Amino acid sequence: MEKISVHLGLSSQAANSKGSTNVPDIAMSFSDARFAYGPFAPYWVPRQYIENYFSIHKTDSYLVLNTTVEKLTRIQPSSKGGEDRWRLVLRKYEPATHVDIWWEEEFDAVILANGHYSIPYVRETLSQHLAVPSNGVLG
Repeated sequence: MEKISVHLGLSSQAANSKGSTNVPDIAMSFSDARFAYGPFAPYWVPRQYIENYFSIHKTDSYLVLNTTVEKLTRIQPSSKGGEDRWRLVLRKYEPATHVDIWWEEEFDAVILANGHYSIPYVRETLSQHLAVPSNGVLG
């Protein structure tokens, strides 16, 4: 199996140490691990929840935080019957040097989960590599 990376970023409000989430706890919970803090948590609490979740499932090496997906491009298969791939242009701010680091990565699949009321759906072909319920719905 190819390496799967999970890229999560913090909003500018969350980057502020006084910031808090604007989302109730139920919308931030995975179905197999309740978000126990309560609604409108300080920004570091959901981050810790995600880090702990990946640690419990022994998938820490796939988690990349504070990364922004700047561009997503579908790559057509090179041969007939081949699978699509996806190219992501990624950006991460390096506070020690005050520099944005940019790079590209290619993936077999991409999951977009971009809002309070969005429930990501994971195709069956990707579900076999992740701990995803049989109905494909995370959350």
